[in-house]
Amino acid sequence: MKRSLNNKQIALFTVVLIAVVLIAVLSLSVSMPTVAYAYEASEIYYAGSGIFTNETESFSYATKTTESYSINPSFPDYYNCNGALQNTCANVAGANIIGYYDRFFNNLIPDYDAGMLRNNIYIYFPMGYYGAKKQAVIEDLYQRMQTNVTSAGSTQAQYKNGLSSYVQSKNQSISFSNVMTNGSLDLEKVKVQFQNGNPISLYLLGYNFTKVTDSGNAVTMEKKLSEGNHIAIAYGYEKVSYFDGNGKMIRMEIYIKVATGMDAVPNIYVVNKYGTLNDAEAVHIA
Repeated sequence: MKRSLNNKQIALFTVVLIAVVLIAVLSLSVSMPTVAYAYEASEIYYAGSGIFTNETESFSYATKTTESYSINPSFPDYYNCNGALQNTCANVAGANIIGYYDRFFNNLIPDYDAGMLRNNIYIYFPMGYYGAKKQAVIEDLYQRMQTNVTSAGSTQAQYKNGLSSYVQSKNQSISFSNVMTNGSLDLEKVKVQFQNGNPISLYLLGYNFTKVTDSGNAVTMEKKLSEGNHIAIAYGYEKVSYFDGNGKMIRMEIYIKVATGMDAVPNIYVVNKYGTLNDAEAVHIA
């Protein structure tokens, strides 16, 4: 003989069901970004290893002209300090974005000061200051970006989803703007984004991080070259045109100032000198 539920049991069951649904909805709202960026298994994974070969290039010139802009003279340049985590370039790139914007919102990294004003210039603290708090952000993003879940590293979509999830969990909004035109970096778009204070994620397929030394009539580039895929954060640029004694332009170089996401490597990426810039997107947090 079947037993029917009485009114009190039905009411209790309904309350429990509603509570379960609400918990599920709230859990999703915290852990998932409002806009999800789709990815496929065949998409490129970024997992910069930090393994380099070295190359030196030098040239002479008579005069030069320079166009430059930086969103700030100083920028976060965090790196992973937990040896148990591998292929963390996307996580560290996201942490550098978050560290930069924490200066303006103070809630992206709890109980933390990103840097300090010195002679009216904001100086970001290096990794060693409040290192545990910075590392905690990297490890949080390691989970949110699903690093190493399906392959070594994170895809561009996983990077954006994880970064969006983190920012939205702090009650801020985030948006991305592409700065490429016909498959190449568009310096005019880059300039506009830097003038608006927005750093740019560079998605690199092979890359160089380079020390550029200019003696006044000669330039030496000490390049560290890698064949890996990597995400670095751009925060400034120099477009330099070099001329010979007759005023003829002999070469033009674009030097991008970057947070490399690695310890003790030069912070200049020279466009078109090694590897391919697969994509580039400005990031705005509000």
